[in-house]
This record gives sequence, C-alpha cells and structure tokens, in this order.
Amino acid sequence: MKLQFDANQEYQLDAVKATVDLFAGQPVGVSDFSFAKATGIGGTFLSVVANNLILDEETILDNLKSVQEKVKKDNPQFEISEKLDGLNFSIEMETGTGKTYVYLRAIHELYETYGFKKFIIVVPILAIKEGTVKNLEITKEHFELIYNIRPDFYLFDPKKRGLSRNFATTNTLQIMVMNIDQFARAGNIFYQQSDWGVPAEFIKATRPVVIVDEPRVK
Repeated sequence: MKLQFDANQEYQLDAVKATVDLFAGQPVGVSDFSFAKATGIGGTFLSVVANNLILDEETILDNLKSVQEKVKKDNPQFEISEKLDGLNFSIEMETGTGKTYVYLRAIHELYETYGFKKFIIVVPILAIKEGTVKNLEITKEHFELIYNIRPDFYLFDPKKRGLSRNFATTNTLQIMVMNIDQFARAGNIFYQQSDWGVPAEFIKATRPVVIVDEPRVK
C-alpha cells in the first residue's frame, strides 16, 4: 500500500507561503556559499557549506508585517508585530491539520526559492523524532515529484559525529532531526573535540534554519 498526499490543501499552502514570504527579497543562489575552517589536530581544513541570509532585519520585519496583514484580514483581532523577536517566528496550526507536512514542504520551498540547504528539525521527545524521520521517508517520493529534489536526512546520533561533519560540508539539501535534549545538553559529545573539530561548532557555522516542532512555550 502506498500513501497518497494531497499537494493542494489551501490552508497548508498558505502556511508554507507565509514561511517563504518572510524572506522575500533574498536573492536566489547567494545562499550557496562555503568557507574553509581550520580546526582539529594539525590544523585540518574543512570547507563548510552554509546558508547565507543577506536580508537586514528591517526588511524581514516588513516582510513579517505583510504576512501578518493577510492573516488580519480574516482575523481582525490579530496583532501586527512592531519588532522582531530575533529571527524567531511561529506558525500555529491545530493538531491533525498536517503541520509536519507543512514544515517539510516549507523546507523544500526554501531550498528551491532561496537555495537554503541546511535545516535542523528539533522535536520534544524521542518518539516524535522517530516519527519525523518516518514522515521524511514516506513523503520523499511525493516531494520529489513536486520539486525534483532528493535531500539527505538522518537522525542525529551524538556517537556518530561523522554525520555532523557530513551535514556541515555537503553541498546539497541536508535535514538533521534531533530531540531537544540532544540539542541542549552541553555535556554530550556533540560539544566535545574530535580529530576534526567540535561537531556543534561546525553545525553552528552552517547557519542552519532550525525548525522546532511543538516548542515548549513558557
């Protein structure tokens, strides 16, 4: 049995478009840049492929307001932001409306539209992490038909630090899935020196787009 996905759900497409429109004005292709980083034993050099957002915060705030004004037309009580909360943005959807599909499709759209290549999906618990990778597997063919893109995706494993190296140095669409404890726990080997460097430093150098699934709101 093969699962079929509807690529034309209007409310899902609206959410994806809102995400992409946040970066309106970002030139296509400028995200494809790399730089050499000296590290490790003997000063090893690694070329890190990174996202390159060149928009200033004023432009991004204007884009955010434009997105929010469209929402306000149907929800008059909706408040328009007067300033940015860093580069943190929230898309809220009801349970069961396909938020996982939305952010996976948004990843493909951001890659196709602006060339962003490095994405990290952070989930709250292990069970959701396994489910997210399963969703990547079952939607792979669906998204390939739409975008003709086949990303690399994998579970982050702190014991397999070569995955972090591949994520940082590979010049294709890369999606890493981890749970919040792995991302936040400063004592794990993600933050420790290896023979080629500290994995966390190389991940940070890619300037990844981080998608937090079901964030813990204080």
